[in-house]
Amino acid sequence: MRELIWMHNEHIRSVTLELSQANMSDFDTRQFVESLIKGNFNTIVCFAVGYLNGEAYFNSKYIKKNDDIKDRDILGEISDLKKEYNFSFIAYLNTQFSDIYKKNSSWAQRRVDKKKTTQLDAAAICLNSPYNEILLNSAKEISKNYSVDGFYFDEVSFQSWCKCNFCISKYKRDSGANIPNKINFHNKNFLNWMTWRETQVNELMKKFYIQLKRINKKHIIFFQSAFPISSTFTKMKSFQYINPVGNRVPQVFDGFYRPSFYAQNIEMNYRYNDIISIEPWRKIVGAPIWWPGACTSYVRNLDTKKNVLPLMELPHFPWSLLNLNKDEIVFNIADVQANGGGTWYPMYSPDKKNLKFWTSFKILFEKFNEIPKFNNQIFDIGVIFSKNNAEKTNNNDNEDNYIDDFNNGLKLIKELKFTYSILSFESIYNLKYQPKIIVLINHEYFTRKEYNYFKKFLTKGGKILSWGKTPKFLDSGKEIQKSELFKKNIYGVKELKQRPFFGYLYYSDTNILSPTYGLNIFYKKTTSSDKGYIFEGESMFATPDEDNQIPAIFHNKKEKGEAILFSNNQSLIWSKTRSQSTINIFRDILNNWLNKDEIFYSESIGNFSLYIWKKNNKYLVWVINYTNIEENGICNSLNNVKINIPRSLKKIKYVKNFGSSKIAIDNFKRKINVKNMNVWECIEVEQA
Repeated sequence: MRELIWMHNEHIRSVTLELSQANMSDFDTRQFVESLIKGNFNTIVCFAVGYLNGEAYFNSKYIKKNDDIKDRDILGEISDLKKEYNFSFIAYLNTQFSDIYKKNSSWAQRRVDKKKTTQLDAAAICLNSPYNEILLNSAKEISKNYSVDGFYFDEVSFQSWCKCNFCISKYKRDSGANIPNKINFHNKNFLNWMTWRETQVNELMKKFYIQLKRINKKHIIFFQSAFPISSTFTKMKSFQYINPVGNRVPQVFDGFYRPSFYAQNIEMNYRYNDIISIEPWRKIVGAPIWWPGACTSYVRNLDTKKNVLPLMELPHFPWSLLNLNKDEIVFNIADVQANGGGTWYPMYSPDKKNLKFWTSFKILFEKFNEIPKFNNQIFDIGVIFSKNNAEKTNNNDNEDNYIDDFNNGLKLIKELKFTYSILSFESIYNLKYQPKIIVLINHEYFTRKEYNYFKKFLTKGGKILSWGKTPKFLDSGKEIQKSELFKKNIYGVKELKQRPFFGYLYYSDTNILSPTYGLNIFYKKTTSSDKGYIFEGESMFATPDEDNQIPAIFHNKKEKGEAILFSNNQSLIWSKTRSQSTINIFRDILNNWLNKDEIFYSESIGNFSLYIWKKNNKYLVWVINYTNIEENGICNSLNNVKINIPRSLKKIKYVKNFGSSKIAIDNFKRKINVKNMNVWECIEVEQA
């Protein structure tokens, strides 16, 4: 019998049977399970305690049973089928939304105005209420009575500010202060309260994890982590549900802001997750198509020994924004797998009419399942995503937004076609394989620990590439003067002033001139040297004034390492201009820093990314093509992609490619040639 704990070397293909909107009188459990097995899915997550009403789909002593299933026991039915079809079975429990508030009104989460926090007609139950014990007891009885491989707990979070009586009294007891009423990142109590909320979520996860492991240590326990690369105050795009009777209902989320006012800190929570699950719902937050893959990369680096399982979008369900076509679906599966993740879909409103759709995944997954699972990623560039910066740069109505800057900066890095991965300040300390280059995008806030890491990184010969803002303060605003040490010791500059400008950026190493505008930070050199200037003009289109040179690119050598700092926001400039000269500047910098004879990279034209995985003397070379797919959802094929083979490999032999491209290996020129590539390709090669 398959157990998820053994699946580290197997690709997880999962579907959640979300039964809240199903016609349970017509729900044939065997029929749905058979369709998923035919579709090459190997894991079924099924409602045990459902979404919105919090009703049970099994015989429970603690949770009210769903009226529609009458005397049926859905968990029991799936447990029996598991023995027959050999799939992994995860029980789903929603920890937040329940009709139990109707009998216990004090258990509901309360906004600042004391109104209940709701989704549709459902109220959110506070994590600090007695409901968590009821839920834990129901999970324990499932563990004892059913053949499950583990548990998934959804919505372990706060849906709002939450000033219920439980939170008020507990925060007062823990901190001696009152819950704040407004956002203020310069207020100590607000910062403490933000951390406290995250701790409440983490402690509940820890409690559930430890107690359920005591019953069965083989059980896989994991929790929802929504929108991992996002800001606490990122505003969610408006969208619509289709309610059970088919009417479109505008979905308005209560509370202050969504999505991650949830207080789910994945950099804290991953320790109590056997699988790191995420919800990279890109269309809801307006993120790029490659965002699920980026989120996968970010969380995987927290613990490379754990599977990452992103819950992804599909086109046919009652969420009006999810109008994905085949190329987009294939792209997301490939991009996520290339970044080390599995596949997970929600089956909203399970309906017999959709069964053919689920069986159609069989052919799609057959190709992806053939690809061996290598767990050691090779990359030269580490792009830092900072949760701290994402939350503190709360400026959503301004172009100068950390999340937008990060996404645009990452796209710039992707254009360069070197190998990269996304890191956090949690993961970077523990990585066995340190990148050669670290990219910092508009990082304004650092802690003392982070500062010390970068000093050590430079000492050991690392390279830092940075643009946009530099530290204002460290450690919650208390170290304003000390932040100047970061600029001095890392970048070799002292900040003077800031003001907006138009003009051209001149890169002295190659005489490249690139249009630029926006906020410029004026620095005085301390130990750094000039790499470039801004020629200021009246506009981006005016003739530059070469007599008015403003130092704009600073190069600082620090022991064995080097740091280059741009004085303006290159993410913003790139997003507005898409200037090839900007790409050429960054490519020259990286070419100087990386020994191209010893790395995987590509100089081919086209929008694609390169990911390399290693196991012993074998390599998986992933090429993900996103040419034109962002614009109209249809991917244009790439005719000729050439990938450089490191000289240290001396000679490699072709093993297999898993896509439909034509592959040729040229060991003399040290190239892998890929012709006629559609959405993706994965090539297995072996060192001869």
